[in-house]
Amino acid sequence: MTYRMHLRALPESQLPRGYGPLAGFLDEAWDHYEEEAGAGIAWSIEKDFELLDRLCTSEPAAPGGADGPGALPVAGGIVIEDPRDVDPPILVLDPGEVREAARFLDEVPFDALWASGGKPVMAGFRGWDEARVRDEVVRPRHEGLRTFYARAAAQGHRVVKCSGSEPRMIPSPQFG
Repeated sequence: MTYRMHLRALPESQLPRGYGPLAGFLDEAWDHYEEEAGAGIAWSIEKDFELLDRLCTSEPAAPGGADGPGALPVAGGIVIEDPRDVDPPILVLDPGEVREAARFLDEVPFDALWASGGKPVMAGFRGWDEARVRDEVVRPRHEGLRTFYARAAAQGHRVVKCSGSEPRMIPSPQFG
């Protein structure tokens, strides 16, 4: 099984309210992930999303660290908790936060983030070649995140995020 974070952009008018409806929406969205990713409204990050968050919040390249705009793309947003306290929370960014995340990812160069946060990221890849990790693992995930948020911001969308394991990585929608 693979652990992933799933990101889905959507207009405000389509945002389900409450954990159960959001989980159901994300479950359905995951069933159509390939076509939605092709349309630019969905994206996922395999297991390394925590490391990407660490990179995006590394100071001095990311002003404010974990409390700054670099925290928005991966771990930021309003936290919607599972009322059963079983499944992971769902995170929701409003359109202003999506624009702020997109601006951060566009304005702060990857190489600057790597210079300030590459060492802690490399701790998760002991024994790996740094250039390979930087250029073949982390840079493509950062670029995918940047592209996803740029599209979502241009459309004025919200972003909904959750993490979990495949095959049914999305929280169970069997509750209200």
